[in-house]
Amino acid sequence: MRAPADPTTLGITSRLVGGLGNQLFQYAAGRGVATRLDCPLFLDQSPLAHVGASDTVREFALDWLIEPTQLIDSGKSQTGRLISAVRRRVPSFAGGRVFQQQGFAYDPRITQVSSGAILSGYFQSWRYFAHIEDELRQDLLAHIPHSAWQSQTAAQLQSLGPWIALHVRRGDYLLARNSAFHGLLGRAYYERALALLKSKGVSGQIVLFSDDPPSAKTMLGELASDAVLIEPSAGTHAMESIGLIAQASAIITANSSFSWWGGWLANPQISMVVSPSPWLNDGAMDEHDLRPLQWLTVDAGFGQA
Repeated sequence: MRAPADPTTLGITSRLVGGLGNQLFQYAAGRGVATRLDCPLFLDQSPLAHVGASDTVREFALDWLIEPTQLIDSGKSQTGRLISAVRRRVPSFAGGRVFQQQGFAYDPRITQVSSGAILSGYFQSWRYFAHIEDELRQDLLAHIPHSAWQSQTAAQLQSLGPWIALHVRRGDYLLARNSAFHGLLGRAYYERALALLKSKGVSGQIVLFSDDPPSAKTMLGELASDAVLIEPSAGTHAMESIGLIAQASAIITANSSFSWWGGWLANPQISMVVSPSPWLNDGAMDEHDLRPLQWLTVDAGFGQA
């Protein structure tokens, strides 16, 4: 029997947009559907090359995780033509191939998706892959890159005894249009999170992870004075830092998918996770499906120092 011209018609294709954390959500949602249907998973990285002039440029960040045969060139496939149709605002899901996520919360229509579908959205909810949680967590942890820097840092952190991973997201969040949507966390949020952990009997060395360490240390003030700062060596993969966050006794996330995954990959029976509420400064977003049920929250305090 001849193989189909486009193998994606037999599987699930996830479109990749955003940085590493977002790509992990899109991969996990696609894997959840593909597992349910017992079909292959493909990833379309072409949207990463088509960003607006004012948007942050992102690279394909899942090279450590997937097989090259799972990547497709949507510009040369039926997938690409259907994605172009979506961009022209053709109806996205009526039993057809393209599933466009609606809203920010979990979209239950994903259970209606069948083989050959293209998933388009951010899929920022644990519910999209709750049925494969243990398998997915074990697989991601097993594939995380382990450079010499990662191994040395892991040993250093283990020697600290109990430690608290504290993630500060800056970078493009400092841009006015991004901070207006995402919100910029200040020192007050981290103080509240540490106080909550203390009330739960959790203490330990603070270990600071940030995409902009100088800005993070300035914002944190005295909180950063005794913190251990994690500074990845050149050439290391960002996933290595997420893997380190997952080893902490407790994790204080930023409103960032980067530390969301650090919290999710941590052993839920051992590590306590605190996250900001609301997650986004845009109050129109329904966030009730974003966080795993066991996570703790404290007031984000957007606009506070």
